[in-house]
Amino acid sequence: MIMTPNSITKQFIADLTPEDLRNLEVALNKLSCAKQAVRPDGMTSLICSLEETKKFFREAIFSLADAETLVDFFWLNLAKKYSVAKENLQQLYLDYNSSKLYLINPAESQS
Repeated sequence: MIMTPNSITKQFIADLTPEDLRNLEVALNKLSCAKQAVRPDGMTSLICSLEETKKFFREAIFSLADAETLVDFFWLNLAKKYSVAKENLQQLYLDYNSSKLYLINPAESQS
């Protein structure tokens, strides 16, 4: 158990594999692109008909939903792989610099 400066405890879970990290990078990149596409100014440089604009934003919204689902699946699969209970998903913390996965305040998450 590691104590951090703000008295938050971290329990080490695992060193993530390069494949884990790559899967997260892909999921987060898709999410970032989808969020950019649904912005109201996402089509400012394009001249489109109203129908084309509607179709663009409808597809962008579907893309955003797919990307959010992909990120959720990443965390669910990671929890399953490293035997973390679903109810503790919100307490997972990934240190990107060290590729280490932690459970934050595990004692609190079990109560």
